[in-house]
Amino acid sequence: MGRPIFLLSLLFVWTANQAAEAPMRQTSEYPPFLITTSESIALLDNARSAMFIKNFDKAGEILNQLWKRKDGMIAAMYHRTEIAMIRALKSDRKEYFERFMDESDRFRALLRRAPMSAGIDYLTAESARQRLFIWADRGETLKAALAMKTSYSKLEDLIEHHPTYYEAYKTMGLLHMTLATLPESHRILLKIVGLAGTVEQGEGELVLAADSSRYAAEESAYYLSIIARNDWSAMDEAISRLWRPNFAHADYANPIGSTSTAIR
Repeated sequence: MGRPIFLLSLLFVWTANQAAEAPMRQTSEYPPFLITTSESIALLDNARSAMFIKNFDKAGEILNQLWKRKDGMIAAMYHRTEIAMIRALKSDRKEYFERFMDESDRFRALLRRAPMSAGIDYLTAESARQRLFIWADRGETLKAALAMKTSYSKLEDLIEHHPTYYEAYKTMGLLHMTLATLPESHRILLKIVGLAGTVEQGEGELVLAADSSRYAAEESAYYLSIIARNDWSAMDEAISRLWRPNFAHADYANPIGSTSTAIR
């Protein structure tokens, strides 16, 4: 899949560390993280706010509280896996990757045991997206392609049947943008298995997510700002900051710390 997906995965990490928490923009009978109570929503908002300022230990503590709530278990595991993904993408240390795979496997097992719903379909697609970023970063082309196919198919079906599930448009927009910017030889092969997209298509989906989604608005707006400038070097600039020697942050000093095993 090559550099475009690698850039996409690292840009996602950069955005996750820069975005501010989005305000509530929608109500839905299909909550994105299956959360239905105001108490759990507050915990999730606080955990996400901590994630956005790179305080993953604090986020982990809040997610542990969310895990104990009946409607918060799946949301807690999703965000724990997201944290593990961000840490794995920022380091080539084996334990980061192993921690991600452990969290991802447990998250997927939890999804398989849950009753079928639009929310579960969305989170299944997101789990595949997380794995796509990891496999692309590690150069596992076939695994990355299979993860992309899973995420794409789930999102395509979800959007067809639930077009107001606005969170889905952010990830679908990113997938369409990625597919549109791959080398032609890759695009031809992926189109055979039903994976295709254009920049315009991806941009339209990102606009919809930026305007209407509860949890994806800020990220989508950031991606759109790059597209509006037609300056893909901005992506490289963002990525270069990830690898500067002074990027190290106390939150990453102990990636397998006490909060990493609290949720079981």
